[in-house]
Amino acid sequence: KITEDEIKRTMESNLNSQIMLTSELIDTIKRDETDIVNISSRIGFVGSIDLAVYGASKWAVRGFSESLQAEFKDLANRVISFCPGGFDTGLFVKATNHDPTKDGTDWMKPRDLALLIKQLLDLPKNIEVSEILINRKKK
Repeated sequence: KITEDEIKRTMESNLNSQIMLTSELIDTIKRDETDIVNISSRIGFVGSIDLAVYGASKWAVRGFSESLQAEFKDLANRVISFCPGGFDTGLFVKATNHDPTKDGTDWMKPRDLALLIKQLLDLPKNIEVSEILINRKKK
């Protein structure tokens, strides 16, 4: 059972925060030709048991990114929908009460994902990686 408060908190932290930040900075973003990286998730592509609200919020982030791409199509700004799978931050453990690192799961490291974002932003401005889905390599 999902509570209204859970829906509100999840949407506010995962979606509304990105929309509001972009909205508040939109003039500066356009003027400075700043790129935007919206953090979504692999779960924004697939349904998942017990994570319906979280998944819906990440689907919505992808939709917000697509809308910004359309809005910025004639500008130098790029918008990337960045969708990583499981990475080692402890958020999954908090959300599910299950620590997959205890059973040998090799999660991606936040530092590696940050490096990937930097590499995407370092691409020439005439290249836009509109959406990127990143999965951990399973051994």
